[in-house]
Amino acid sequence: MSRKLKYPPDDPRVLACRRAIKRMGGLTEVGRVFGVTPQAVYKWEVVPPERVHAMALVSGISIYELRPDLHGASPRDKLAG
Repeated sequence: MSRKLKYPPDDPRVLACRRAIKRMGGLTEVGRVFGVTPQAVYKWEVVPPERVHAMALVSGISIYELRPDLHGASPRDKLAG
């Protein structure tokens, strides 16, 4: 049985979440850091709002990349635009 996805697989938030999980060492390591099971992390299509700042800090991927819907464009993008 496949799960129903809320976001398209090419959504930038989905791609940033996958990149952050990979950069942090995978589902098990992310689960350890956040105190949840790897299965819970697997269900994240995008980084949950309450985890964005910590995920950005640990993964090195900015909050603006992880959840632009919550944080808007990065200040750098705003200056360029």
